Amino acid sequence: MSGETEQVQATDLHRVESLDELAAQAAAMDAPAAAAPGASAALMHDTTEADLLAALRMAQAVARGGCWWLDEKQFDALWGEATLRSIAGPGAEIMRRHGWTMGDMLSKYGPYLALGGAIVPPALATIAAYKQARDKPHRADDGQQQSA
Repeated sequence: MSGETEQVQATDLHRVESLDELAAQAAAMDAPAAAAPGASAALMHDTTEADLLAALRMAQAVARGGCWWLDEKQFDALWGEATLRSIAGPGAEIMRRHGWTMGDMLSKYGPYLALGGAIVPPALATIAAYKQARDKPHRADDGQQQSA
């Protein structure tokens, strides 16, 4: 019986006395961790926008190879630094609002992005080849003998 008594006493240590106490514990767990006094400001620096911009630059590098039909000026109009920065700012605000980090996003959606990155280039090449074949004039006598 002494084993049961010890177990009950250990459980009593974790007993919540009121719903207010439980709510306070939950709020403390949800609150962001407070910085220790004297903590470096560099540790608290928000890098969300810079992280998103770096990810967009990686996508830009992939897109550059996949958009062979665009000349440099056209590509820069679509994927230039100004475009990437105009995406990164508002994108970072949304990420902050939802508490997302680039690491969270890449760990959650990275495999899907990788699949898309693998599928898109051959899909675009297939579409281009189809359009070229469709627009190419066909000769009526291909594969047929002409009758005299």
